[in-house]
Amino acid sequence: MQDRISYIAFEDGLGGFVPREAGFVCEKKFGDCKDMANLIHVMLEMANIKSYRTWIGTRSIPYSYTDVPTPMADNHMIATYLDKNDKAWFLDATGKNASIDFYTSMIQGKEAMLGISDKEHRIIKVPEMPKEKNYSYDSITLKLDNGTISGWGKISVTGYPKHSLARGMSLINQEKQCKFMKEFLEKGNNKFMVDSVIYSDLGREKPLEISYRYKLTDYVLVNKDEIYLNLNLEKSLKNLLQNDPKRVVPIEFTYKETNHNIVKVLIPEGYKVTYVPPAVEIKNDLAGYTVKYKQEEKYIALEYDYYLNTLLLTQDKFTEWNAVIKKMISAGNESIILKKK
Repeated sequence: MQDRISYIAFEDGLGGFVPREAGFVCEKKFGDCKDMANLIHVMLEMANIKSYRTWIGTRSIPYSYTDVPTPMADNHMIATYLDKNDKAWFLDATGKNASIDFYTSMIQGKEAMLGISDKEHRIIKVPEMPKEKNYSYDSITLKLDNGTISGWGKISVTGYPKHSLARGMSLINQEKQCKFMKEFLEKGNNKFMVDSVIYSDLGREKPLEISYRYKLTDYVLVNKDEIYLNLNLEKSLKNLLQNDPKRVVPIEFTYKETNHNIVKVLIPEGYKVTYVPPAVEIKNDLAGYTVKYKQEEKYIALEYDYYLNTLLLTQDKFTEWNAVIKKMISAGNESIILKKK
């Protein structure tokens, strides 16, 4: 279904509520969410596997079936399989890059209404995918040469970050992929240049891995015989700070996530390390951040982790949230100092 049926949303009259015949969808090789869900249901039925057509509202709709028991509560349709332990497997073929155990991010935390029969239904809440399932690992090594940074890196992503990245890569041609990858990999400043990129296939069952080489200019600060270098190359943290006291609307995140990052810099010949920033750790139920530096004979390594553990940040949690983000921003402004021997 994910590979061979194209998702095209088109509704007219009752077509917004009634799926088209499974045979028609299979023959034409396209359909909307209802068509795809019905085709999955019919195919499983032919294989003597019990499944249920399932109505569900995406996270763009704020209602539940309990609050508003009308068609206003849903705008999407999937199929659901219940195994012998009554565990629900939510099958949504519109998520082209998702593995079978990963439902689309847009239905997390929502009520799913299973059509048991023409007179009976069952409502099951879709769990929120835990942050550990959406894991990103980024490791880079850099070296200094007359104020220019060059080096290599490797990224590995799983879960929803992988789905989003794989979808973007699959929808563009080879010519535009260079620009797409530069924007995704960009670090330090807008003079970050990618020399080469190699990535694994976009299969559903394994992590997406990317290896790359890069150059970065106008980033290192040199003052006489000292070099100041900020190893926190990610510069998007300030966008996470919620400092508008008048804001009452909650902030929605696409998914919970966990990130692990390593940055190594080779100590230039003839230099010694005179300052390394202190370790930092702050955690709460919403988010967490830890950072530490490690100095070896030939390099300094920065290792930091951060996680996001909420999908909806409400106003009463802004202060708790900002406590973590402010620490992240403060630690992210720290630099190591190298001095000529």
